Amino acid sequence: MGLRVIRGAVMALVPLAVLCLGVTALFTSVFVNAEYASGQLPDDRFGLGHDQRRDFAATTVRALGPFGPGAGSSVGSGTDSLGTLRDLAFEDTGRPLYSARELAHLGDVATVSRAVGLAALLSTVAVVAGLAWLLRRPATRRHGWLALRDGGLATVGVAVLAALLALTAFDQLFAVMHAAFFAPGSFVFAPSDALIRLFPERLFADAAVLLGGWLLVAGAAMAAVGWRLSRRPPVAAPIAGSLASGHTTPASRTTPPR
Repeated sequence: MGLRVIRGAVMALVPLAVLCLGVTALFTSVFVNAEYASGQLPDDRFGLGHDQRRDFAATTVRALGPFGPGAGSSVGSGTDSLGTLRDLAFEDTGRPLYSARELAHLGDVATVSRAVGLAALLSTVAVVAGLAWLLRRPATRRHGWLALRDGGLATVGVAVLAALLALTAFDQLFAVMHAAFFAPGSFVFAPSDALIRLFPERLFADAAVLLGGWLLVAGAAMAAVGWRLSRRPPVAAPIAGSLASGHTTPASRTTPPR
């Protein structure tokens, strides 16, 4: 495999790995609990208490997470993660929290979530393996740091583009992202449905801000580290014949990779 191919693959996979890791982190009860603790989410118009609403939301996110309970099980098997969600019910009436249509959408969300988690794992492993291969030898080490730099810059570019789209057309971006992963109409619900009540638009907007910030900070950090370390002068390899005779020969000059 060519040197430039590995360097290009690392550069291309860095933004994917950072993005998927960020999305995976949002599928945790930590994020949901922090959102509800912030006091910025609107109150439920239908009278559901704050604590119960938070607990329902946290339980839902845990069940749908990439590595949550039931990961790898088929939906509808009886042991899948949606079994927990089917059992959720309103305390006052005993009515199930989610309708059959909502559960179907949550099953789709779980599928996407698991795919994102797998993509995060595979892309991260590929980036680490590629960098390890490039950094193991002095002759290719600078290519490794440059791949990290370029991948970080690409990640920053993705963050800036996503921020511009979110600021100018968040509703359209939200609809396009859902349409890319879910069947038309399957993700549209009434204000009285539990999914809308537990996960209002403000929560998704905050998630987008956090994800964009993560992309920006992680990308900038990797770009800075890669740029800094790529400027280190290469270590010249000793020449066997010169060492044997007790003399040294000046290392030949090569044009550094860019």
